[in-house]
Amino acid sequence: MRRLSNEQIEWIIKAKVNGKFTNKEIADVQGISISRVQQLYREYKSRKLRNIKGLFLKAINNQIVELHRKYRINASYMAKFSEREDYTSEMKKSINSSWRLVLQ
Repeated sequence: MRRLSNEQIEWIIKAKVNGKFTNKEIADVQGISISRVQQLYREYKSRKLRNIKGLFLKAINNQIVELHRKYRINASYMAKFSEREDYTSEMKKSINSSWRLVLQ
Protein backbone atom coordinates (compact mmCIF):
# COMPACT_ATOMS: atom_id res chain seq x y z
CA MET A 1 0.00 0.00 0.00
CA ARG A 2 1.44 3.35 -0.97
CA ARG A 3 1.37 6.39 1.30
CA LEU A 4 -1.14 9.08 0.35
CA SER A 5 -0.33 12.76 0.73
CA ASN A 6 -2.63 15.08 2.62
CA GLU A 7 -3.71 16.65 -0.68
CA GLN A 8 -4.71 13.26 -2.06
CA ILE A 9 -6.69 12.38 1.06
CA GLU A 10 -8.39 15.77 0.93
CA TRP A 11 -9.31 15.23 -2.73
CA ILE A 12 -10.71 11.77 -1.97
CA ILE A 13 -12.88 13.12 0.88
CA LYS A 14 -14.15 16.03 -1.23
CA ALA A 15 -14.97 13.68 -4.09
CA LYS A 16 -16.93 11.40 -1.73
CA VAL A 17 -18.75 14.30 -0.05
CA ASN A 18 -19.73 15.86 -3.39
CA GLY A 19 -20.91 12.48 -4.66
CA LYS A 20 -19.67 13.09 -8.21
CA PHE A 21 -17.55 9.93 -8.33
CA THR A 22 -18.06 6.34 -7.25
CA ASN A 23 -15.65 4.57 -4.93
CA LYS A 24 -14.26 2.64 -7.90
CA GLU A 25 -13.60 5.79 -9.93
CA ILE A 26 -11.87 7.48 -6.99
CA ALA A 27 -9.78 4.37 -6.34
CA ASP A 28 -8.75 4.10 -10.01
CA VAL A 29 -7.73 7.77 -10.21
CA GLN A 30 -5.67 7.61 -7.01
CA GLY A 31 -4.26 4.15 -7.62
CA ILE A 32 -5.61 2.66 -4.40
CA SER A 33 -8.17 0.00 -3.51
CA ILE A 34 -11.88 0.64 -3.14
CA SER A 35 -11.72 -0.52 0.47
CA ARG A 36 -9.04 2.12 1.18
CA VAL A 37 -11.37 4.83 -0.18
CA GLN A 38 -14.15 3.53 2.05
CA GLN A 39 -11.78 3.40 5.04
CA LEU A 40 -10.68 7.02 4.55
CA TYR A 41 -14.28 8.20 4.31
CA ARG A 42 -15.28 6.19 7.38
CA GLU A 43 -12.43 7.81 9.36
CA TYR A 44 -13.51 11.25 8.13
CA LYS A 45 -17.12 10.70 9.25
CA SER A 46 -15.98 9.36 12.62
CA ARG A 47 -13.74 12.39 13.28
CA LYS A 48 -16.47 14.77 12.17
CA LEU A 49 -18.94 13.21 14.61
CA ARG A 50 -16.42 13.34 17.46
CA ASN A 51 -15.75 17.02 16.77
CA ILE A 52 -19.45 17.85 16.71
CA LYS A 53 -20.09 15.92 19.92
CA GLY A 54 -17.11 17.62 21.57
CA LEU A 55 -18.39 21.07 20.63
CA PHE A 56 -21.86 20.14 21.87
CA LEU A 57 -20.52 18.96 25.23
CA LYS A 58 -18.43 22.12 25.61
CA ALA A 59 -21.55 24.20 25.02
CA ILE A 60 -23.43 22.22 27.66
CA ASN A 61 -20.58 22.62 30.13
CA ASN A 62 -20.56 26.36 29.51
CA GLN A 63 -24.32 26.50 30.18
CA ILE A 64 -23.89 24.62 33.45
CA VAL A 65 -21.08 26.89 34.61
CA GLU A 66 -23.19 29.92 33.68
CA LEU A 67 -26.17 28.56 35.65
CA HIS A 68 -23.95 28.10 38.68
CA ARG A 69 -22.49 31.58 38.43
CA LYS A 70 -25.90 33.17 37.94
CA TYR A 71 -27.95 31.28 40.53
CA ARG A 72 -25.21 29.84 42.77
CA ILE A 73 -26.81 26.41 42.81
CA ASN A 74 -24.99 23.12 43.17
CA ALA A 75 -25.13 19.96 41.08
CA SER A 76 -27.97 18.31 42.97
CA TYR A 77 -30.25 21.31 42.41
CA MET A 78 -29.25 21.45 38.76
CA ALA A 79 -30.18 17.77 38.44
CA LYS A 80 -33.62 18.42 39.96
CA PHE A 81 -34.07 21.42 37.69
CA SER A 82 -33.09 19.37 34.64
CA GLU A 83 -35.70 16.73 35.51
CA ARG A 84 -38.45 19.34 35.36
CA GLU A 85 -37.22 21.07 32.23
CA ASP A 86 -36.83 19.61 28.77
CA TYR A 87 -33.11 18.88 28.79
CA THR A 88 -31.37 16.26 26.75
CA SER A 89 -29.88 13.18 28.37
CA GLU A 90 -26.45 14.51 27.39
CA MET A 91 -26.99 17.60 29.52
CA LYS A 92 -28.23 15.51 32.44
CA LYS A 93 -25.09 13.36 32.23
CA SER A 94 -22.90 16.43 32.00
CA ILE A 95 -24.23 18.13 35.12
CA ASN A 96 -22.23 16.06 37.58
CA SER A 97 -19.13 15.88 35.39
CA SER A 98 -19.25 19.63 34.83
CA TRP A 99 -19.39 20.33 38.52
CA ARG A 100 -15.62 19.94 38.57
CA LEU A 101 -15.39 22.85 36.12
CA VAL A 102 -17.44 25.02 38.46
CA LEU A 103 -15.14 24.30 41.36
CA GLN A 104 -12.04 25.37 39.45
